[in-house]
Amino acid sequence: CLVGSEMCIRDSSYTDLSEGERQRIEFAYILAVNMYLGSPFLIIDECLNGVDQFTKQDILETLNSYSKENDVDVFITGHELNNAVIDTIIEL
Repeated sequence: CLVGSEMCIRDSSYTDLSEGERQRIEFAYILAVNMYLGSPFLIIDECLNGVDQFTKQDILETLNSYSKENDVDVFITGHELNNAVIDTIIEL
């Protein structure tokens, strides 16, 4: 589950959510919008901030699967990228 199957956040106010919970919701939102628009690429800035290590891995694996299944190029900026699920890393 993208947003987290062990949490019940749908009944919570957005302002009451932790930073990690907010990140997961925003991540799910951008994937849904990208899929709806049918864009051939997705640019995400710092999508791993404020989430634990397991969620980071889940987000990266989800992006990898999404990219391959939908033929979408994904560009991620950040400081903590797990290159096990990333095809190309460009360091600046």
